[in-house]
Amino acid sequence: MTTLDMITRINDAIRSGDMTDLRDMENHVRDLLISEDARDTWLALIETSTEVVERNEGGL
Repeated sequence: MTTLDMITRINDAIRSGDMTDLRDMENHVRDLLISEDARDTWLALIETSTEVVERNEGGL
């Protein structure tokens, strides 16, 4: 999966409110053989995206 694929998938999950896909992405990133800093950055982006979806589900 390329960086563009990951960004597109996260963006699509935000737009559709797909928490399942965000959780799947989180698991996928945890399994990647990348530096800890890169992994932490991806996980932070996914966490922020999850917060956006949760906030949108609350009607804000």
